[in-house]
Amino acid sequence: MKPSLISIHIPKTAGQTFLQLLKLAYGEEEILQINQGWLQRKGQQLKNLYPERYQVLHGHLPYREYLAPYHHPESLLITFMRDLLERVLSNFRYYRRKKEERLNTGKTVRHYYDLSTFIELEERRNVMVRFLNGLNLEDLFFLGLQEQFRQDVRLLSKKLSWNLPEGALEIKRNPTLPKGIVDEEIRQRIAALNQADMELYNQAVALKSSGYWD
Repeated sequence: MKPSLISIHIPKTAGQTFLQLLKLAYGEEEILQINQGWLQRKGQQLKNLYPERYQVLHGHLPYREYLAPYHHPESLLITFMRDLLERVLSNFRYYRRKKEERLNTGKTVRHYYDLSTFIELEERRNVMVRFLNGLNLEDLFFLGLQEQFRQDVRLLSKKLSWNLPEGALEIKRNPTLPKGIVDEEIRQRIAALNQADMELYNQAVALKSSGYWD
């Protein structure tokens, strides 16, 4: 009946930190951590990695395309979401940092977009909706918010009876650019391009405020 826990890692929602907590809770050998980008580059299929042998499946894997076949009635679905603007800007900073690392080591890059071009790319729009396509938020066993990550992990840990070591929730936070640095026109364009994500995030906040996942 494995996996018993499926963790949908929406990009830039503290998923790497959450992965470390999963390893502490379940043991590294019980976790299959895999991303759709790796599968696509390798021409590989998820089923060939035998997810059913693991207790936890975690990674950048959209639900409908990859995870639905492994979602049985006893498996628990978990994800974290993040404020739309902050998630997009964090994704852009990560993208540029990776490109700069390649350039600094003498490697070539296929593209090096600025922010105004990056946000227009189809694959960068409504990412949260795309990853959760095929699900209602109410289908999730737990939904956390990156903005209150420590608080939500404590709640989840209690719900799942995790025995995490002292200090496990000391989260390393990446610096966030002050909102004033981002041009208001860009902020409005991000909102316009990601209307579906904004609506889904607001729905998640409302459900959490009602105590749905407490």
